[in-house]
Amino acid sequence: MTMASQTTTQTLGKARRRNEDPRLLTGQALFTDDVHLEGLVHAAFLRSPYAHARLRRVDAARARAVKLAESHGCRFAAPPRGLFGWVDVGVDTERLARVMLDDGWLLAPGALFHATHRPTTLMRINFATTQDARFWRALAEARPGL
Repeated sequence: MTMASQTTTQTLGKARRRNEDPRLLTGQALFTDDVHLEGLVHAAFLRSPYAHARLRRVDAARARAVKLAESHGCRFAAPPRGLFGWVDVGVDTERLARVMLDDGWLLAPGALFHATHRPTTLMRINFATTQDARFWRALAEARPGL
């Protein structure tokens, strides 16, 4: 590469016109928060206040979540292991998710985890975040109507 070709392609230190600026400055830009689709739901995630914290008691958390799930009429599709488990709730989890959302509970229906997005009675749970008995009571109360 010659010195002449280096200087003609160098852009450091030079102002560049950005393609997105006119849309941003005139309020015409489209952001993901501006998109509203039928059936769209929003999620908020609560992160741990402890940076780089390690979960040391996943076995105890899993045992509590399994006990609560089974005591409210759910069964596990596979032996509970790790941080996540598949629970068969006996009803279509997409319909269940809509009902639970009305009560303030956010679910991830099993269909989200299938490439074909087919209806399913399976729901994936996180053992660390499903230890609240109120959640399982609300789920048990919502199922009969579905």
